[in-house]
Amino acid sequence: MALYLFLCLLSLFVHFVLIVPFINFLYKMRFQRAHQSTKDAFDVPTPIFDRFHAHKTGTPVGGGILIVLVTTILFLLTLLVLNLLDIRIISNYPEVVAEVKILLFTFISFSFLGIYDDLTKIFLWEKKLFFGMRMRTKLVFEIILALIISWWLFSDLKISIIHVPFFGVYNLSYVYVIFSTFVIVAFANAVNITDGLDGLATGVLMIALMCFWAIARSIIDVPSSVFIALWIGGLIAFLYFKIYP
Repeated sequence: MALYLFLCLLSLFVHFVLIVPFINFLYKMRFQRAHQSTKDAFDVPTPIFDRFHAHKTGTPVGGGILIVLVTTILFLLTLLVLNLLDIRIISNYPEVVAEVKILLFTFISFSFLGIYDDLTKIFLWEKKLFFGMRMRTKLVFEIILALIISWWLFSDLKISIIHVPFFGVYNLSYVYVIFSTFVIVAFANAVNITDGLDGLATGVLMIALMCFWAIARSIIDVPSSVFIALWIGGLIAFLYFKIYP
């Protein structure tokens, strides 16, 4: 427990040191939210929504890039230090290296979709253009990534069972890949739809991560526990700078 608290605080400190220079860098590169007029799913203008978000025009976007970079680097350095100190990295899965690869691939690949969302706020790409791809096109990319991750979980980590409370444990075999794909896409979009109000998405994500961290701790899975602790530390720092104004 002490190790994970230390890592969380370390991540918090590193992010606090770097976040102000990074925000200044975003301003210098003009990575700022442009004024935009939004429409709902039926292509009807939403002036009330635009009025609520008008104060965000000119604010920097792309802060998530710092979280991805710092969390990834600290995660790899932590595993390296544990290995150099000859401390056994306990995993609940047969392949520790495979688990680390899956964690990083999932984190980084979906972060690229997040960066895309930030770029649309900067350049206001039209949806009819390639860079302004429609929601359904983005969903296809999410499904493809989720399928790759799910197959990796099934083939390398040998995960194929789920536990349904009050009903028991079920071995889904190959169906697990489809089930996992649905869960990954659903979770990604469940967080994404909360994005837009100051700190809401970050707060929701932190609550979810704390639950996942508790699960990782209960099954004594070091890679997942370390990764989540570092991620939460970065989110706490990020949340502070999301406070209005």
